[in-house]
Amino acid sequence: MNKINILDLDFEGLKSFLNSLKISQIHAKSIYYNIYKNNSLDFNINSNITNDKKNKDNNKLRNLMSKNDIEILKQNSNIGNLVENKSQVSKDGTIKKIFKTYDNQFIESVIIPHTKDKYTFCISSQIGCAMSCKFCVTGLHGLKRNLTAGEIIEQVLLLSKIVKPTAIVFMGQGEPINNYKNVKISIMNLKDHHGFNFSAKKITVSTSGLIPGLIKLQKETGIKMAYSLNATNQNDRTRIMDVNKIIDFESGLSLLKSYLTELNKNSKRNKLMIEYVMFDGFNDNDSNLEKLIAIAKDLKYVFINLIPYNEHEFAYADFELKKSEKCSYFFKKLMDNDIQAFIRYEHGSDIYAACGMLKHKLVN
Repeated sequence: MNKINILDLDFEGLKSFLNSLKISQIHAKSIYYNIYKNNSLDFNINSNITNDKKNKDNNKLRNLMSKNDIEILKQNSNIGNLVENKSQVSKDGTIKKIFKTYDNQFIESVIIPHTKDKYTFCISSQIGCAMSCKFCVTGLHGLKRNLTAGEIIEQVLLLSKIVKPTAIVFMGQGEPINNYKNVKISIMNLKDHHGFNFSAKKITVSTSGLIPGLIKLQKETGIKMAYSLNATNQNDRTRIMDVNKIIDFESGLSLLKSYLTELNKNSKRNKLMIEYVMFDGFNDNDSNLEKLIAIAKDLKYVFINLIPYNEHEFAYADFELKKSEKCSYFFKKLMDNDIQAFIRYEHGSDIYAACGMLKHKLVN
């Protein structure tokens, strides 16, 4: 019998599942509390009641789940299925975890340290990737499969056993919009006040260019949006990103402009992150800079994330990809033009945890 992964279920789905097992739905809160508040992936479901002194001799003790109900739940479900395969720590403090899935595939998740007690979790949404961006290792062998909502959530829970996140970004393996249903469920569960209770404003989803899906996801969940631009014209972007053949350069920007204008009618805080990986001699000249400034001013509600290209032997563009040394120059010029910008420093490059390098060692 195939067991249900409880992490795949939202709160209402969990209640329905309990009902199907003839277990009272009242226990859904305790199960969610045990998983998301206690960060426990076992069936010690009554711990939040029995360990709380305030609940002694309280009516809440009546809500204890019986041993028989817990046994029925164990027989029909599990709580997560990822197994840690390897852990690596970079010289800059970045931590990369490699997890094995139930079908013997591998995914990677990264903890990126910032200032004191601030950490970003970089989460994968797929095993591999179908987008074939010419500078990214992850897409080299294509897409294996989508991750389930539970596998996405479990990455966050397992990393949270080390530190607590201040931000979560869907920028690991995979194109999140191509796994729309499960990414949305995972975000809703992470937001749920019964569960992880993490603000959508601290969750960023990045797309290589599937803009209609990104806009739909933002409308339905309230997440922050990121768009991997990486070029300033149609021809250049098509050379390094096949997705540009699906939604062309100008059409994508037009969709974003329209939605950002609508989104910021009453607030000027809903900015799009434009990711711009910089390559020597390809997208780092003054003409590119002028066009990038023009794009940012036209979209208005954006900030630019300049990313130094992380070199690796698996790049397969029709030209030699090299790291640009002009990030600081672009940053200064953008700021001089009143465009918010920052440089994404190379966290974890020595353990192949940096942007575009996930799956490097697995491929190797």
